Amino acid sequence: MPRFFVTHSIDNFSAWLMKVTKTESLKVLKSRMKNRFEELSEKNDPALMEFPLFEALDDRNPELEKLSKAVDELKEEQNRCIVAFYFQGMSYEEIAEEEGFELSKVKSHLQNGKRNLRLQLTK
Repeated sequence: MPRFFVTHSIDNFSAWLMKVTKTESLKVLKSRMKNRFEELSEKNDPALMEFPLFEALDDRNPELEKLSKAVDELKEEQNRCIVAFYFQGMSYEEIAEEEGFELSKVKSHLQNGKRNLRLQLTK
């Protein structure tokens, strides 16, 4: 029996089903994004290395351009953690190892970065 059936009591089935579906879908998308980034990295195209998703889509979607600018305006540590986690699909542990941060600092930079992005994007 899958882990999420055993560990939680289900009070509201529809809300639980939505949460599980969302979580599993995000895992699949994150995996696909990581694979896409690895494919682009293998090509060694410098124009695609920094922000492959933004570079390819900026002209077509003003929201992505706004997000790209907001990410660029974050503090350096927050920027690196946000890009590594959300756009490169790295885990907390991988980010901590690569950046030389403690695991708690990675989590803190991600939380603060998300909050700052939300604030910048709702201005």
